[in-house]
Amino acid sequence: MTFFVELNSNDRQPQSPPTGPAPVPPNTGTRVGPLLKARRLELGLKHKDITKEIKIKPEYLKAIEDEEFDLLPTPQYLRLFLRTYALHLGFDIQEIYSIFDTQEMPVKKPEKKEPRLEAPPPSPTPQSGMKAYIWAGAAGVVVLFLIVLWLFGAGKKTPPMSRETAAADSVADTGSQPAAVEVPVRPLSWRYHLQVRGLDSTWMVIQADGDTVFTGFIEAGEVRSWSADSSFKFSLSHFDGVEAKINGCYLKPFRQWRGPVQAREVGGYNLDRYIDSTRLTRQVEDKGPL
Repeated sequence: MTFFVELNSNDRQPQSPPTGPAPVPPNTGTRVGPLLKARRLELGLKHKDITKEIKIKPEYLKAIEDEEFDLLPTPQYLRLFLRTYALHLGFDIQEIYSIFDTQEMPVKKPEKKEPRLEAPPPSPTPQSGMKAYIWAGAAGVVVLFLIVLWLFGAGKKTPPMSRETAAADSVADTGSQPAAVEVPVRPLSWRYHLQVRGLDSTWMVIQADGDTVFTGFIEAGEVRSWSADSSFKFSLSHFDGVEAKINGCYLKPFRQWRGPVQAREVGGYNLDRYIDSTRLTRQVEDKGPL
C-alpha cells in the first residue's frame, strides 16, 4: 500500500539535523529500516534523545527501524513518521521514499500455537463413588419432604377470591359501587403491544427492542401499532401531541414523565410505573382502538 504526502519547503531542512552527511548506499537491496538504524548508531543517538526533538515515541522509532509497521497507531502515520525521522537523521527524503516505495513490505509470520491437550477425566475412586450415593440419598429425602408439605398444605388452602367476585360481594353488602378493576399489564405471551394516537401533528421516533420501527410525523387522529419482546423507546417533538397505551393500558402523558423522555425504556420490569392509574376504569370499558 502506498501513501502520498504533500512535500513542503521544510522537508529538506530538518529542525535540528545532526552534523555529517547521510549518504544512501546505491545497493538496490538496501531497506529503509536498517538504513535509518545504522545512521542513528553512527551518530551515537538513542531513541529517547531523538524523541525530545521530533516528538515521536521511542517505541514507534524502533518499530520503523525493525520494519514492524503494524505497531504504529494507524497506517496513515507511517509515511509521516518516516519522513520526520529521515529528515532528522539528515537523509534526502526523496531518496528514502524511492527506497521505501520499491521494497517489499515485511510479512509477519503467524505464531505457531501448540495444540492444546485435554486432560483425561479423573478415574473414579471408591470414596468419590460413596460420596455421590450419600448426596443423592440426601437430595431424595429433601424432595420427598417438600412433596409431603405441599400435599398437606394444598388440602387446607381455599381458592383465593377473584377481584371481580370481591367487588360483587362489596356491592351486595354495602350497596356501594365497586372500585376500579386493575387491568393486567403483561399478556400471557409476554409480548408488548404499543398503540399511539395523534392528538396533534407530532414528529416521533419509536424503537422496539433497540431497533427503530418508526420515524416521521403522526397526524391528529392517526393510530399506529407496534410490538416488542421487551421494551419501547420514544423520542417526540410535542409532548402533548400524542397519547399511547401498551397492552391496552394507557401510559401517563409524556409531559408528566420525570427526566428526558428520549433516554427512557418502557416495558418489562418498569412498565407498571408508567401506567396512568386514573384511566384504568376507562380502559376496561374501551374495547376499540385508542
